[in-house]
Amino acid sequence: MMDAFALSLNTLVSSGASRWQDLALTNFKPQPNESGVVAAFKRQQFSLVKNIFATNFDETVSEDMTAVYLASAHQRPRDEDYDSVLSTDDLLPLQKAREFLSFLSVSLAKRDPAAMKSLPILLFCDVHINRQKIFFIHILKTAHLPKCDQRDIFEYTVQTISLPGRFHESKLPTKPLSVIGRPLLFQPHLFNSVNGLGKDECVKNLSVASSSRFLLYETTILDPMRKFLSLLQKSFITIDVASSHANTALECTSRMSTVTINICPIPGDIRSPAFKWYKDLTIIEGLLEVFGPERQIIWHTAGHVMEDEEAENEEPMIKQVDKFLNTFGLQQFKKGDKKNTAESELVILPERSEFDFTEALWKVLKKVQSLDELLQCLKQVRNKIASGGNPNFWIHSDNRTKLAKLVKSAYEGPITSVPSLKPIHAVCMLIEMGMDCMQRDYLHFFGQQHVLSINKLKEHFTNISTDVSEEAKMKERFNVIVKFHHILELSVKCMGHFSLNKKKVNQVVESGLDGYLHTEVDLNRVFTVDVTYKDVDKILDVAQRQLWKALLYTENRNGKNTAIMCWTKEFPLKKLVPDYIKTTTTTTEPDDGKSYYLSTLKQCIHAC
Repeated sequence: MMDAFALSLNTLVSSGASRWQDLALTNFKPQPNESGVVAAFKRQQFSLVKNIFATNFDETVSEDMTAVYLASAHQRPRDEDYDSVLSTDDLLPLQKAREFLSFLSVSLAKRDPAAMKSLPILLFCDVHINRQKIFFIHILKTAHLPKCDQRDIFEYTVQTISLPGRFHESKLPTKPLSVIGRPLLFQPHLFNSVNGLGKDECVKNLSVASSSRFLLYETTILDPMRKFLSLLQKSFITIDVASSHANTALECTSRMSTVTINICPIPGDIRSPAFKWYKDLTIIEGLLEVFGPERQIIWHTAGHVMEDEEAENEEPMIKQVDKFLNTFGLQQFKKGDKKNTAESELVILPERSEFDFTEALWKVLKKVQSLDELLQCLKQVRNKIASGGNPNFWIHSDNRTKLAKLVKSAYEGPITSVPSLKPIHAVCMLIEMGMDCMQRDYLHFFGQQHVLSINKLKEHFTNISTDVSEEAKMKERFNVIVKFHHILELSVKCMGHFSLNKKKVNQVVESGLDGYLHTEVDLNRVFTVDVTYKDVDKILDVAQRQLWKALLYTENRNGKNTAIMCWTKEFPLKKLVPDYIKTTTTTTEPDDGKSYYLSTLKQCIHAC
């Protein structure tokens, strides 16, 4: 049987997949000649596994990992039958997993090159049919140590990850963690007469560190930006509290603690004060589809641009433009309609008080519903300007849009000839006006907050390439505006959810803007803010705890040993094995938000 096992490992190393008895061995890393569907299937599984290790155990796992399932059940997805999750039918009985581990241990002890190269390996076990409730056995290479007695020492670690069950907070043990965690740290293979290491010495000098994660805010973005986010995304704020000392489960104290706020401010949250700017951003995104593969503009409905009640009473666009041309500049431009705007929003995100001709025109024309309507309105505007316009048609000195240039030309007298406007040029003119207005909005906001100097802020726009087409320039400029909006959302979250001093908020925003100067847009980016416990102590009283982890570690003559205990509100395998959650519960307590799933990680280090 050892020969068959060695052969299966050699096949795995050479091709990325193999069989042994009734087990399937598959490397997560994409292989040559592998279909795109199979590669996507494996990427999705690895992403879920990686998230479990990172969230519950602060462990980083390698993509070059071999997953082991039951071969009779596990089949690679076909192009017409693609699924990205596991079933309980894929999971190994613990006896079969241990048989595999036994053969692997013998091969590693023999220094079999294929066995050494096959690491790391992850065995997926069925929690329901093993008393220890083990769901992962992870075997990974730890180190290749210098020679000892003329022989290199190969060291590997076996991590055993278990899911004892779901428990209500009131049923959690009151014993100290140092007592509860001792079984996880005790390694029987070290307890023998040869090394003289006694049982008590295996777990002496035990220390416990803890970390908590609290969920302050989370919302699903239902209408994300098409270019940057293709799926439903979650915008969230969490708070991590880490302490170098803990006595009991779920303990959270200011003693010797560090606190980090994690903010993922994905644009598109309807409750955000910045949502009105986000709507303008998506209007420009739809107009830019004129340069897309299908050259099909996405016009936003009137209900998207304004309140539905306002949309019903809206005049025809051509009348609105005529009214605008006859009244612009004759009275002080209003700051905006505060009727539906909360006072707190105006404090966080104050509006500019003055808009020049093209900026004010953008606020009217952004509501157009068709190309014909846009052409008619722009023809009316250009004819009015050419005929001498209105002496009150004022323009910012740094406004370089095509329509602004036409207004400036009209200052010198009527324009005798205005060339016809092609449809593509009309759309570009509208995009140009919108981006100029939004750029000025963001510069005004960040300038008022004294985050960066205006020159530093404008550096983002002056870095745009000059030796490319107008289409490329527009797209690049739009990307910069998206970056500014992303940081605006970050700033709004900092000011709206926390009582942080302005200096701290500005440090976060400045860091975000500087980090974006030479990087691509990443709307899934999580920004972190280091604060004191006092900054968030009142917030933690009302925030929902997502997880609590205890890191147990001890040191003896054979080195350091660690174990982890993690309590989570969400079932750890919820997305990886969805049908597990229906049957994995060990409490009859009501779901009052005080029940936790306990998972544990213990490890044994082996040298050969």
